[in-house]
Amino acid sequence: MSLTIIIVILIVFIIIFFIILLFRSLKKRVLLSRAEDEILKGENKIAEKKLLEVLQEDPENWEAIKNLSLLYLKNKSYHQALKYLEKALSVPNVLSNWNQSEILFSAGLAAKNLKKYQLAIKYFLMAAGMNSNDPEALKQIAMTYFALEQYDKADTYFKKCYALRDSTKFEKEFIKSFGINCYFLLKYSDSEKLLNSYIQKYPGDVEALAYYGLDLYYLDKKEESIQYLKYGVQLPKTRAESFFLLGEIFFEKQDFDSALAFYLKASQTRNCPKELYLSSLYSIAQIYVNLNKINDAVSYWNKIYEVNPRYRDVSEKISTFSALTSDARIRQFSLANRNDATNICKKIVINTIGQSTITDIEYQDDSMIDFLVSKSKGSKMMVILFRFIRNTDKIGEITVKEFYLKMKEKQASRGIIFSIGILSEAARDFIALRPIEYFDRSELSRVLQKIL
Repeated sequence: MSLTIIIVILIVFIIIFFIILLFRSLKKRVLLSRAEDEILKGENKIAEKKLLEVLQEDPENWEAIKNLSLLYLKNKSYHQALKYLEKALSVPNVLSNWNQSEILFSAGLAAKNLKKYQLAIKYFLMAAGMNSNDPEALKQIAMTYFALEQYDKADTYFKKCYALRDSTKFEKEFIKSFGINCYFLLKYSDSEKLLNSYIQKYPGDVEALAYYGLDLYYLDKKEESIQYLKYGVQLPKTRAESFFLLGEIFFEKQDFDSALAFYLKASQTRNCPKELYLSSLYSIAQIYVNLNKINDAVSYWNKIYEVNPRYRDVSEKISTFSALTSDARIRQFSLANRNDATNICKKIVINTIGQSTITDIEYQDDSMIDFLVSKSKGSKMMVILFRFIRNTDKIGEITVKEFYLKMKEKQASRGIIFSIGILSEAARDFIALRPIEYFDRSELSRVLQKIL
């Protein structure tokens, strides 16, 4: 074969090769153009097919990777979107033609919607690092930290965004999340302001109304909070707390029926936090004490004891009840709250010495109350010091000595002690030589039978 023929054949092959390359290039260009047209027309499936066809021919085609990533993001196909966005970050041809901060931001969005929050934070922080004044990246960082329940970190970025409020538009979800984030940081005043402005525009948002109600309660606007706490009981995250706070409000009003119903619902809420659960049971028991349903109260103290034997004074209350007689009046006297116990003691004073004037009431603690009483006797005024001891502990010599010193301090000529517990021998010997009268449990029971 002559050299001329060989040269001609080579030239033909080269021409064919370039024609094939040109054809492929034109084909890719046509496919990309048609894909863009299909996207504009909303024919996303057809567009996806054409873009995938381009990538089969040219796996690193930056236009196809970009359009496919954005198409998947738009269609909420976040797994696929993240796959191609991460590919975009590893292909130099894409990075030289598509803004890297936009790729990072889009990858953050895809990861966030997949609830891969740590990955989302990584991409958003990288995007913000490339443009520190990008409010969109800052907003997404704040929202993602909020989703991670890292409220302190979220607060930092919420504030950075809020500093740009004159030049930045905030979406409704951003404002609501900022308000709720403040609630979790116990910034109730800030939370109330943000959520109040939010619910003015979106009065039907139950979540915002629920947290607004919690804010109002903790800002001591309890009456106003009632209507909003009733939204809180509709949401799993705020249900137990809202029921409990409603119980607290009605307990304070002494509407025990309503309070009891709310406390019960709080304690029965699925996944109720342990502290709220125990507080609810404790309040239920106290209501039963107020209603003189001591056996019911004890059943709830026992429930608490099973979870945490050291919770408040539950162990002491159970011990006290166990040591009491079956006398319901004694139990009522021993376990009554301060207000009810004070009223009972006033009646005992009148029953014991008749009409008199109570000049001072002093609580040594919840189980010991002192009454200083003045009573006219002829032309003289006599001062009497009463002491009521409501627990079942044995009364020692120190207690009666302290009582006698107080009598001298108050210039009381007579002392009277009512107690459920018994006197020690030393205490009995001490008061035998002094103007102190002692009424034991049986005598106290007879008096209570008259006055209750």
